Amino acid sequence: MIYQLEDEKLSKRKNYFSKKKNLEDLKRNICSNKKILHQLEKDISSLQANAVDYEQLKINLKRIKEKRNRQQNVLTDLKLEANVKKLLFEKISKQYEEVYNQNRFKLYDRLQKILLENYFLETKIKLQNETLEINTIELNKWKECVDPEQNEVINKALTTMFQKFEILKKEVEDLVDKNEQNKENYEAMMHLNYFSNDDLDVLKRENI
Repeated sequence: MIYQLEDEKLSKRKNYFSKKKNLEDLKRNICSNKKILHQLEKDISSLQANAVDYEQLKINLKRIKEKRNRQQNVLTDLKLEANVKKLLFEKISKQYEEVYNQNRFKLYDRLQKILLENYFLETKIKLQNETLEINTIELNKWKECVDPEQNEVINKALTTMFQKFEILKKEVEDLVDKNEQNKENYEAMMHLNYFSNDDLDVLKRENI
């Protein structure tokens, strides 16, 4: 009976220590599992953040592709516009060259006429100036030797001569103005049609 009680007591004690050990193991497991669970929560949070970053990265990548496509379309449009402008410029240049070649000889004849007219005008102006100088000398001589107040006939003649002098002076001024205008037209036509200095010299020599 005593042995039986001791065996039961011993058995109970073993069961106690066994349960205690199991309980301690369970506590350790729970503590370990808590650490694992905490780490899992951290990993889940990190995965969630990475998922958000990944989605944002996908959105940014999509925007970059769309922007690149738009830029490519703009670049294509610019190239097309440049090609069209180039073709138009070549066409206009060709048309201008054709028109210039068609009217080149007409322009050359017109310039020759202007140069010839200028030459005659300059010659006429020179003769008119010489005439004015001679008339001025004659009038001065008359003034030195005659008193107009004492001779009515001479006074009338001088008045008529002064009038002719004023008319002649006006004609000379008109000729000078016309000559300057012809020169301006000539220079403008030279500028518009790109005549070189050598061409101008040739034209001038031909008309002198």
